[in-house]
Amino acid sequence: KSPDKGWYGNKQRAGGGSLSNMGYHLTDLLLWWFGMPQTIHARISCLAVQGSKYDAEDSATVSFGYSNGLHGVLVISRSAGKKLEEYEIYGSKGYILATKESVSLYDRQDRILETLKITDKEKMLDSQLAFFVYRVKKNKGFADLQSEHLANMKFIDRCYQDAANSGRS
Repeated sequence: KSPDKGWYGNKQRAGGGSLSNMGYHLTDLLLWWFGMPQTIHARISCLAVQGSKYDAEDSATVSFGYSNGLHGVLVISRSAGKKLEEYEIYGSKGYILATKESVSLYDRQDRILETLKITDKEKMLDSQLAFFVYRVKKNKGFADLQSEHLANMKFIDRCYQDAANSGRS
């Protein structure tokens, strides 16, 4: 879908652009694995459709860093090329490449050490629904989970703030 069409192109209606809509899951994983970064630098743009007026970014690039030297980059775009939905994590002994279909562990010579195939996406959705139904039936609510989501939104807000404050939006 074109980034300038419908509610996608309207920041007010969409609640943000590609960073908050498409980047939320990646943000969730990043914070779960590594915690909140100390530094965040972001660049966002609404340039994919020339001559069109929309204010929800179609692309975002975020670099982030931690006090221990760990650093990384998120690139999120609704308009740049093929939709990949994958992530790569590099370390001193190799890297992980994950897609919707599999997660593979590679050594430094690009040899696959292990691959886990995601074979039953329906089962994954079923367990998410079962978790939701369980919480509702047992009257447990979701208040205990809010802090995780607030952290995700804090990260995304810091990205938007950095882009606005630095003139990179």
